[in-house]
Amino acid sequence: MRALRERQELLERLLRIQRSISHGAPLQEVLEAIAGGAAQLLGDPVGAVRLVDAGAPDGTSIVSAGGVADDLVGVVRRGRLGDQAIAEERLVVVEHDGLPGAMAAMAAPVREHGAVVGSIVVASFDAERTYSGSEQEALLAFAEHAGLALADARIIERRERMAERRYRAMIETTDISDLARAQAQTAELEERLQHAHVLEGIGRLAGQIAHDFNHVLGLVVNYTTFARDALPDDSPAQDDLAQVISAAEHGAALTGQLMAFGRTDPGLPESVDVAELAHASLALLRRTVPAGVTVHERSEPGLGRVHADPAQLRQVLLNLIANALDAMPDGGELEIAARNEDDDHCVVLTVRDTGSGMESDVLARAAEPMFTTKPLGSGTGFGLAIASGIVQRAGGRLELRSRAGEGTTAEVLLPMAGAPAARDDPPAEWIAAGMRPHTGTILLVEDDDAVREVTRRILVHHGYEVLEAAGAGEALEVAGRPGAAIDLLLTDNAMGEVSGLELVARLDAHARGIRVIVMSGYVAESSPAGEGASIAWLQKPFGATSLITAVRASLSAPPP
Repeated sequence: MRALRERQELLERLLRIQRSISHGAPLQEVLEAIAGGAAQLLGDPVGAVRLVDAGAPDGTSIVSAGGVADDLVGVVRRGRLGDQAIAEERLVVVEHDGLPGAMAAMAAPVREHGAVVGSIVVASFDAERTYSGSEQEALLAFAEHAGLALADARIIERRERMAERRYRAMIETTDISDLARAQAQTAELEERLQHAHVLEGIGRLAGQIAHDFNHVLGLVVNYTTFARDALPDDSPAQDDLAQVISAAEHGAALTGQLMAFGRTDPGLPESVDVAELAHASLALLRRTVPAGVTVHERSEPGLGRVHADPAQLRQVLLNLIANALDAMPDGGELEIAARNEDDDHCVVLTVRDTGSGMESDVLARAAEPMFTTKPLGSGTGFGLAIASGIVQRAGGRLELRSRAGEGTTAEVLLPMAGAPAARDDPPAEWIAAGMRPHTGTILLVEDDDAVREVTRRILVHHGYEVLEAAGAGEALEVAGRPGAAIDLLLTDNAMGEVSGLELVARLDAHARGIRVIVMSGYVAESSPAGEGASIAWLQKPFGATSLITAVRASLSAPPP
């Protein structure tokens, strides 16, 4: 039991000492730590390190030693114990004789990358000193750890010598271009990192503001639409209300730009007719086109479709068109064209203006975030940066060509989704044509009272029965009522503690055959993998056309 206790104490001491020998310290510090640690480990007054040194007379030299008196160093130097451990590559123990001036000593070989490069020696003057088997094992284990620390120290020493030589050579030749270049690169990287942190914070703030502001815009659009529908077609207020709706839709587009800047997901991509999207985007800005600007639209027959998020792609077009109009305050020509690029198998959307154009240095930074040449209050500097990011996430690229005084050409190149497809009638025409309303019971879950009310009015107007709930708990209570037969769950996603997706799971909507539409003001809240086929997403703010189109499509789809 005593031997076991001594062995345990020795191992604990070994671990403490090993931790004190820091990997990565300079070579001399490591050697001193090894010498002192060996003496401390065995409780002997002398500890030393001998390394192979081809330049020394005897092939080895003592490089570090620790003890209670200087003459003890001489004891180790005179002895051949360390040399014997190196030569024979084994532990050597001498007790009571054979070592001048010392009563007992022990030496263990130190290996570096498998080769013996030195030895650790401990010595004592105690006439009764002997080295137990556990002490011999401890010194061997310590020597193995010392070899690892020694290897690290040599590497660092070599690197420092090489760095010093390079530095001296650089100084000796008044040439500091490499140093200046490295410092400039470091400063640039630090500036970019700081810039990235700023943009990340702006993106988060933009998303939070946009989420709430979208509710307001949705209310403006829909209540204004209610007012227009209640007035006769020849009412003088019709044009005024149309302007309100147009302005709100434009605000929604701008809000979407801020939201796009703060996210990196590809949105909700689908097959998109670029020419149709361009026409609708231009129509949205038609009222803001100055009287002196002539607009030309042209589209190549058999134009291919692209796979992208239509809302995000619309933001790209709105940005490019708005920039083109800003460049022509005194009038000019605006051309929007779409064509197939067969060589690259892509669709090219071009926005060209005859405006002021850009100098080469401005053109080089045009897509840089927060860079703008417009006066304070007239531009954010995010437009082209947002557009470029959206196009890249869709697998395409944005190219700009411009010369001062000669206008600007912006080309959006997007991968072709497949063979040209026949155009479907736009959803607005379905509703305008007075198609027979579908029927069904919809559970509407929305925690914003105003948004819930306007959504309910649209649904009821189109013939649907609506059950309302202000949150997940109330929705579960409504769905659990006897005889409740729900065809569609229409729920907001961001609702306090329980999200719309969590409500879908708690309601067990899919198992009950209930179709699901999740409303969201932030497309980054896209559905998890595997749910895309059974959950439809409706972006806020939405008007009657978008809402009813989504509801009809969901109810017409096969049960989940």
